[in-house]
Amino acid sequence: MLGALTGAGYYVIGRTVRQTVGIWRYATGVYAVPPRRTRASWRRLSHASDGFGGRDWMVFGAMAAGPMLIATPE
Repeated sequence: MLGALTGAGYYVIGRTVRQTVGIWRYATGVYAVPPRRTRASWRRLSHASDGFGGRDWMVFGAMAAGPMLIATPE
């Protein structure tokens, strides 16, 4: 239920914000900021990032950004 509520909130808020903010600024906030905050939280809580190196994180980023960049706009 919580997943459905957050998904609906993301859709409704995103739809409103995209009317006033450019697509690149919106995409940066939605897709680039959360992973950085997650990693910062791991560091703050003294958790290791499971031993992934810089190259691994680049691959993870490409896997997340790739589908977004090749998707057809609405």
